Amino acid sequence: MLGRIPDPAGSGARRYRLGSLLALCLVAVLGGATSPAAVGRFAADTDYDLREQLGLTSNAPNASTLERLLARLILQCGFVIGGSVSASSYGAVHGV
Repeated sequence: MLGRIPDPAGSGARRYRLGSLLALCLVAVLGGATSPAAVGRFAADTDYDLREQLGLTSNAPNASTLERLLARLILQCGFVIGGSVSASSYGAVHGV
């Protein structure tokens, strides 16, 4: 289901599939992660079997990869869930 979400990076070559990264974020948040850095730590600590089940067959993504992904998704959606930051101000602050 997560693989059906349009990738904000377009159709170029990429190291990770969007659905796999979103599944990783979901599992990490369910496990208590509260930031992209925490999701990155979760990813680094997972074993190969879990990464494979999530569709991440290469190395685990780092926090900066996850931050860029989430920033692009926020800008694509045009809002931050549960917050009052507009997409334009988020992009200006985070350089996306």
